[in-house]
Amino acid sequence: MRFFFLTLLLALPGALQAQATLTASPDGRSLTEALQQAQSGDRIVLRSGIYREPGLVIDKPIVLEGEPGAVLDGEGKREILRIAADSVTVRGLTFRNTGVT
Repeated sequence: MRFFFLTLLLALPGALQAQATLTASPDGRSLTEALQQAQSGDRIVLRSGIYREPGLVIDKPIVLEGEPGAVLDGEGKREILRIAADSVTVRGLTFRNTGVT
């Protein structure tokens, strides 16, 4: 039985790792940086504030969650967010001033 348990632990190391929560804020780590650093299954929390970051792309399964008052602003001239992965959750964000690219 011990051999089976040890084999299972060695075979699935990624399954036992905790998923990370990264934070982004208008005066700290940008959302772009958080998206680049995030791994599949991670959660990114946006602090309250306005984010004017062009070309945001989510290309891995993550959760993107805004605290009350978190706003993604396209400044009327660009697309705000493109989702290019399955199993992505986006909640608690306000999108404003979207544009077309």
